[in-house]
Amino acid sequence: MFELYRSHLTNIGTVAEVWIDKNARLCKKYYRLDSMTASGNPTIYKSMEKLTKFFTNEVQWSTALKSPHILELYEYGELPAGTGYYILQEYIGPDLLTVHLENKLHDLYPDIVDQLEDIFSIFKQHNIYKLNTTLCNMTGENGKIKMFDFKYTQTRTFANRVTEEYSITEWLTKIDPLIADRLFKYI
Repeated sequence: MFELYRSHLTNIGTVAEVWIDKNARLCKKYYRLDSMTASGNPTIYKSMEKLTKFFTNEVQWSTALKSPHILELYEYGELPAGTGYYILQEYIGPDLLTVHLENKLHDLYPDIVDQLEDIFSIFKQHNIYKLNTTLCNMTGENGKIKMFDFKYTQTRTFANRVTEEYSITEWLTKIDPLIADRLFKYI
């Protein structure tokens, strides 16, 4: 049974409404002007044009980057009733920020830095920056991590490089303070 996802972290979720069925291992995301995000607040975006862009990016890159490191996208499209879009994707467990806050990240994913290096090499091959590579946009099981949430992904430009560097130094250094030394060569 699908349940509306809520996070106790106030800065999680600004765009889509997320529903999770843990037993069926499914996640539904709705891109609508009246979406209630994981923080319990309405989406901060009030333009269908912007939501369309986010949805299109999510579908494009979830499909183009298809690999063992990316959550599987099963279905997507326009909402049958009302204005907006949906995606149906794989759900394999809690986000890695939750795992990190429980002090289990390195026990469950001992080679997480190696895996992130593999993922960043894939981004480089596709000439993109994800721009929001955070622990809350990753999940995993059986020691393997997977990314999701590609709504902000852009082609590589100098301005985007600055944002990607920030993503690494601000968020991924929580995994390992020296991670930037390993990932900057891919950006």
